[in-house]
Amino acid sequence: MPFICHCSFFWLVYTTVFYTAASALLIRFGNNLLRWIKVTTAKILNFDVDIIFGINSDSIVFGRNIAYKKRHMLIYVDSIVNEDYETSIQN
Repeated sequence: MPFICHCSFFWLVYTTVFYTAASALLIRFGNNLLRWIKVTTAKILNFDVDIIFGINSDSIVFGRNIAYKKRHMLIYVDSIVNEDYETSIQN
């Protein structure tokens, strides 16, 4: 009976560590992976890709004007992103 309890504890710890590591990897590389998939898909499907450096109100308005074109993708790049701008970009 004690052997079964030790094995159960081992498998509980093992699965917890596995899922924690998987979660950390997804958090760390998930955004970059999604961006890579988007850009690669755009190249394969012949989308126009525009990269906008610097996020401010003017660049968001400029992006909205471009976004109405069909088969077009915008990528915003900045080191610090304001939460208000992030929701505007996603919309």
